Order: sequence, then C-alpha cells, then structure tokens
Amino acid sequence: MVRAVRRAGLILALLSMLGGCDACSCGGVPSSLRATGAAPFARCTAVQADDREWSVAGLSLAIDDETLSVTGARPSRVAVAVTAGPWPSSATAIAGEMDALVRALKQRVVSVVIVLGGVGDDAELAAPWVARLARVEAAVVLVPGMTERWDAVADVVEHVDDERVIDGTGLRRVVAGNLELVLLAGSDGGAYGVRDACGFDGEDLRTLGALAPRRGATRILVSTVAPRGVGPSAPGLGVAGAPAGSARLAAFARERRIAHVLSAWPVENAGLLHEGGPVAAVVPSIAGLPRVRHDGGRVACGAVVVTAEGTTVRGELVQPMRDGPSASVD
Repeated sequence: MVRAVRRAGLILALLSMLGGCDACSCGGVPSSLRATGAAPFARCTAVQADDREWSVAGLSLAIDDETLSVTGARPSRVAVAVTAGPWPSSATAIAGEMDALVRALKQRVVSVVIVLGGVGDDAELAAPWVARLARVEAAVVLVPGMTERWDAVADVVEHVDDERVIDGTGLRRVVAGNLELVLLAGSDGGAYGVRDACGFDGEDLRTLGALAPRRGATRILVSTVAPRGVGPSAPGLGVAGAPAGSARLAAFARERRIAHVLSAWPVENAGLLHEGGPVAAVVPSIAGLPRVRHDGGRVACGAVVVTAEGTTVRGELVQPMRDGPSASVD
C-alpha cells in the first residue's frame, strides 16, 4: 500500500513538471491562485482571509475584507515593527537574539510585528522562534516570502496555535492607529523565488490600488521585494549597489503616492535607514548570522520600528545585539 502511494505521488509530481495538472491545482497551488512568470508562483493577494474578531494581549483585533484592524490601549500613539525571518545560525544563538529583540520591542510598546518571509517549509523548525516572538505581547503577522511554499505560513500558524500569531497570506493591509500598512507578499512575477512561492503580477497591484486610503492615515508599503530605485537612499539596491527590486512596484508606489516603504529584499541593502526623508528601508533579519551589505558593512539582526503619534511618523532601526546605540530617523 505504501509503495502504491509513493508511486502515485511520483506520477503526480512528473505530471506537474510536464504541465499535466488537473483543473484544481498544480504543484499544490489552487488554479485560482496559480500563475507563471520567471517561475510558477501563487498570487497570494488573491487569497481570501476569514473574517473574525477577537481580543488578545490587551489588543482588539478584527479581520474584515482582507484588512486586519488593531486597536490598542493608546489609540493616539501606535508602534509597529517590521522585520524579516531569521538568517541561518545555531538554535541557541537565535534564541538569545530573539530574547534581546523581544525586550527591545516591549520597551517600545509595539502593537504589531510584521515578519516578511523566512518561515521556511518546516513548521516544526519555525514554531520555536515564532512562539518566542509572540512574547512581545503584540499581534504577530507572518507574511510569506519568496523562499517558502505559498501555504507554509498557514502550517506554522497552526503549529504554534497562539491567538497572537496571525497568517498574513490573505491580508492586504494592516490598520493600527493612524498607520495603514499595505501588504504585498512574494516576488515580482516569480523572479528569484522558489517554485510555488508567493508572487504578484499587475492584476495584484491593481487589486491593492483599489483599496481606498484611510482618512488621515499614513500609508506604508510593506513588501517582500523593494521597489526598484536609484540613489544612495533607495532601498532597492542589490549587489555592488546596482538598482534591483521591482520596477512596476516602484511605479505603483509613485502612482499611489506611497513614500514610506519597508521590504525584505534585496538583502544586500538591509539595515540602512537614512535621515531626512521617508521611512524607507530593507529590514534586517530578526535573528541569525550577520549579513554583508553591498557597501561592505555588516548587518546585525533586528527590526525597523515605525511610531506614529499625532501627525508625526518616525522610523527607528532597532538592533539590540549591535554595539553602540540604534540608528534612528525622524
């Protein structure tokens, strides 16, 4: 019986590689989400999130029409942290770095932590650091990246089983106080992503573009891939400082007048937050070995915290394991 099941699985895998998929799914991706670009990918913006309301850690949470609303005890001030999944390292090192970051985020009273990718395809491996992050006592939103299956986050959320940990696969935005964070998972057209990971195309950008801006809110684009840009302050710079990222995402941000952007790729430009302009950066990894930036600098683990109080929006690069004070920008 086991041999027959294995043989059937092999046949299905071969049919998938040859394009012989059924009408419902291909490579585990439902036909309603399936798309092909540089690699086959899932249009995760088309995923529908279940509507619900609940309370946890002193926060009132609600998901309605693919929007997560977070209300805290101090609606006049809100802090949101954005980071990327851990870079490879030992479990002991990751635990220590996570604990340091959790303490730092608690001190800043963050209401939401958004993690861009990095959960991987093994829920048992991801569950310990995700559960550790939930100690921040905030809503933890896991957004799929471009190096894990499109449905990997759902597996992790189910494995952790904590009301604070939320599957961001089907969310299009997060609203907290006067911050409106527009979410976009995965790579542009499957570029640089693994097979069946999240990705987006022009239709997905039109879907996000149809979202009516919240009155008085500051919009921030939170995406796996940074918009393509030029100049030393552009987040979308890759190897040797060459322009990288998504050109059509850059056009989308310009057309929608979204100046604040936080992304997870290209990693060669992580951990830079320039003064005197919008909050725009490639966020560091939440834990793991330091990365080397395109300018030769080493990127310590951490997060970017965005704080909104009244009409003032401030970004801060929080890296508790780095020597010296954290960099910040007003």
